[in-house]
Amino acid sequence: MNILLAKSMQLALLLIMAVALSACSGRKSTEEDAAQAFTDMREEIQLVITDQSRSQQAVELVSALEQQFSKMGKSQQQSIADLRVLNRNYNATQLEFDMLIARTEATIAEHHAELVRINREFVQLTTSAEWEQLVKSRSKALDAALTNNSQGS
Repeated sequence: MNILLAKSMQLALLLIMAVALSACSGRKSTEEDAAQAFTDMREEIQLVITDQSRSQQAVELVSALEQQFSKMGKSQQQSIADLRVLNRNYNATQLEFDMLIARTEATIAEHHAELVRINREFVQLTTSAEWEQLVKSRSKALDAALTNNSQGS
């Protein structure tokens, strides 16, 4: 199994674990918790990746990841709001619901594609040793972001 595939599978597992942890967590995460987790990840990157150029690129990827999670949260909130409006409309047609579902699925696919792109860049940018050292801060940041998004609805 090549390293890129292995690292992508590892990220997928981390995302699944983060969702599971956020669902089981009794503690409410906030936007501040998520922001702090991403800040911690940026600081960890600067300690782990000693090459300044690669370190800066990795920090920029973390910012892109944080922005993507923010966009995902806003999209999720908008989809839920749109569904509530449509659901209150007793004259809404099946076609209107189908169109909302199609738009939501397309938005999810766009977010997924962007997350995969960011992950691939991060994997290509880091060495295996760096990737392993950053696993805890990545997991914490993803968990906080997913928990924050799940509570935004």
